[in-house]
Amino acid sequence: LPDDYEQLLQGIKELGYPKKKVVFKQRTSRGGRGFNVISDNFRISDRIGGRCDHFLVDYTEIMNAFKEEKNIQEYLLMEYFPGKDYNIDVLFLKGVPELILSNQRLKPKAGPVNIGKLESNQQVIDVVNDIAKVLTFDYCINIEAAFGDDGKLYVYEINPRVGAPIVFYTLGGIDMLNLMMSYVIDNKIRIDRKVCEDKFCYRYWKTKEANK
Repeated sequence: LPDDYEQLLQGIKELGYPKKKVVFKQRTSRGGRGFNVISDNFRISDRIGGRCDHFLVDYTEIMNAFKEEKNIQEYLLMEYFPGKDYNIDVLFLKGVPELILSNQRLKPKAGPVNIGKLESNQQVIDVVNDIAKVLTFDYCINIEAAFGDDGKLYVYEINPRVGAPIVFYTLGGIDMLNLMMSYVIDNKIRIDRKVCEDKFCYRYWKTKEANK
């Protein structure tokens, strides 16, 4: 959490740049807005030509832009995890994770998941159970985690809500929202179907012509 320009420079180096990419984003944001990844293998012409991810930025570009910035406290730095990325929705009941559903992010690499693959992963389950040991949740919680260079799964975000692609699981066989509401209303829950794994799901806009 840099407070000034010098701390920003120091933090980027401590996180492994230039050997490793570094995440630079706003401390308060939503939907992937303000998310950037500092890379030494990036050219603006690649972004203009659509040959790279839209969130990549050049180190020099960031340094020049923020040299006179007075509100660096509004930004943060964090490790970039290059491995598989998971969007995880969990139904907690009195602190116990009764239902853990996850989908692997395929596209885009940052922001809301547009293409995902329903997948059960034991390391995901283990991480959720570890979270439950130190934090008490109830009802639906969204967790985002990704694998680092060392093969470990790291949690980088926890949201007190369902994830945007919650409908993926409904298509896969489990309606998590309906299960949660049944529990709220009747104080009962019954999960009698397994989510269909290895199923690919897509989010897209569908337009309709106005009635003439």
